[in-house]
Amino acid sequence: MENTKKGWNALAKYKNIANNLSTAMLFFSFSIILEFLSGLLVFKTFPSYFLFGLAIISTIAFLIFLLPGRWTRYVVATTFLLVQIIITITNDILFHSTGEIFTFEKLALASGGISVLDASLINFFHVFVYVFVFVAFCVCLFLVPKFTATFKATRKQLTSICLVWIFALTGFAVGLGANFKQNGTLWINQFPSTLACESYGYYGFYAPNGIKYVSSFVSHQSISDEEFAEAEKFVQEGKILESNYMTGVSENNNLIVILAESVDIAAIDPVFTPFLYKLYFEDGLYLKNYYTENKTNMSEGLVLFGNYGDKKNLVNTPQAAEVVNQFSLPTLFKQKAESDGVDAKANYFHGLMANFYSRNLTFTAAGFDELVFADQQEEELKEYNKQNNQDYYFHCASWEFLRDSNFVEFNLEKLIPNEGRFMSAYATITTHGAYKLRDCVKPYYETLLSDETKLEQLFDFMELQGFDPRGLKEKAKNGIEPFLLYKSAMMDLDKTMQIIFERLKATNNLKNTTVVLYPDHNAYFDDLSYNLRGIFGNDVFKCNVNAYNLGAVVYDQKMIAKFKGEATYTGGAVCEDFVSVWDIYPTICNALNIKYNKNLAYGKDLFGNEKHIFMTLKDSQYIFNDKFYHYGQTYAIKDDFDEQEKLEFEQTLEKLLYSKLLHDKLYSDLNSFKKILEI
Repeated sequence: MENTKKGWNALAKYKNIANNLSTAMLFFSFSIILEFLSGLLVFKTFPSYFLFGLAIISTIAFLIFLLPGRWTRYVVATTFLLVQIIITITNDILFHSTGEIFTFEKLALASGGISVLDASLINFFHVFVYVFVFVAFCVCLFLVPKFTATFKATRKQLTSICLVWIFALTGFAVGLGANFKQNGTLWINQFPSTLACESYGYYGFYAPNGIKYVSSFVSHQSISDEEFAEAEKFVQEGKILESNYMTGVSENNNLIVILAESVDIAAIDPVFTPFLYKLYFEDGLYLKNYYTENKTNMSEGLVLFGNYGDKKNLVNTPQAAEVVNQFSLPTLFKQKAESDGVDAKANYFHGLMANFYSRNLTFTAAGFDELVFADQQEEELKEYNKQNNQDYYFHCASWEFLRDSNFVEFNLEKLIPNEGRFMSAYATITTHGAYKLRDCVKPYYETLLSDETKLEQLFDFMELQGFDPRGLKEKAKNGIEPFLLYKSAMMDLDKTMQIIFERLKATNNLKNTTVVLYPDHNAYFDDLSYNLRGIFGNDVFKCNVNAYNLGAVVYDQKMIAKFKGEATYTGGAVCEDFVSVWDIYPTICNALNIKYNKNLAYGKDLFGNEKHIFMTLKDSQYIFNDKFYHYGQTYAIKDDFDEQEKLEFEQTLEKLLYSKLLHDKLYSDLNSFKKILEI
């Protein structure tokens, strides 16, 4: 007992006790300020279960209080707060542009994310607020101890400080336990990540997320025997396919799938994009109620592979790609050709960098024969452009884009060979934001501005379609309107598609080729797709399902004739059924009579009888169809529904989430996944 008293007295007389206490309390106070600021500025709400974070902040503050050495405490406190501010700024940018947040699992994709960062995505006022808080903390860190230097804690005062901390932590722990009982699943799974971070705050989310991330390096995930048996049964049942009236209608067709970067139906008109307009509304099967809102790699993966691996990466390792290879669209397409006794090639094209989302490492393993990227051809493309009087600057690494039309023109014979069956997958790039006056779009931009009458005709046409282009004039920067820059890029896509179809016609492939043009997500830079639909300000971050209805088109003469009930192709048609990016893979496979595993495909064949549903794979993971929206619970989008329709939505939702859970388990144990596929 005597030794304990001496220990307390020694600690109480320690000359830096005031510094210990002030550093800990400053860290505690400023961390809480940042918690609430980030909630207010990023999510427009405060954390619902703040006690989780408060318990963690209190624990860290107490540890800082116990640390020996003034500079050690300063460095530890400053580091924690600096990391909090960096992640908060990252979340501010990510959430306001894509609806996502940072997680430690995304560190592998950091280079790709940084490369697309643009000043237009940054709210500089918010950044100023966060930096101001950090500077204020640093100033207080050095000034406050000067005013408290004379403070000498007695044993009684020091005991009181520790007891207050212990009681506070106990209270937080009790509250944490109560909240954990109510909402523990969200805290443990941390998905949807956006909802988890919004609910638990910075420390309440990132402390377990960091532990989870570190533990992934030391623990090997494997599924149990029961999970293996469940997954094996699930995969085997998926081999049983039901045919419908469209099964095999386009058997032996070539295939071209074009991921149309940020393409919104709002930017297609008969004056400035006449070929696209004709393709959508006169020649093709226009998917009027096509919805999508995923990151580029996610939408691309869903179409090329039917599903998407866990960690939210696009088959981010060759090992995963080797597994996916067994059910990827290029592999299945070539297997079908082989069974028909025909040689076939499946090639991939992208007018940007080979290492973006590690496509150069994984796509060969996932079934493509040749990968063609613009950065690998950069010098040849510059010479080609020069010879063809295309005098503009581009440099892939600096996001000065190459025109899609020039990239396609240069690689046309590979994209559409003279002979043999082929599949070509192409991801466009010119329509990607941020929308600034790049060299590659200047001629189109000048064309738009050269005829005020035609421009007014464009705006009138868009307004008749329910869009609001004139409402964007207030966003003009230095006289440059983001929408017109976006429209300029769409004009190049118009030219690109014209080149592709002229080549199909010249090689006699127009009648026997299926062409699918589908967007990956809306034009979220400068909130274009939202603003065109009259959605501004904070309403952008609410559920606006209409902003994800972007339209897609399929050109397939046999499919369209069958859809219309005609003997031969006479022109396009409109499909008004709800359909999403998830449904493209099974629809293609069914029409081309390619045998696929329906349980390894998230979506459903557009022409089948099963209900369709959309789920974003982004952190927010909202789920909807044409009448219902699900985010934690189900909401009605439209009032004209009955309880049976709601029940069917819930049942479809349950099946989808079950399928997603099984897929994620399989991707976490690639050896088991490979074994099940080989059985």
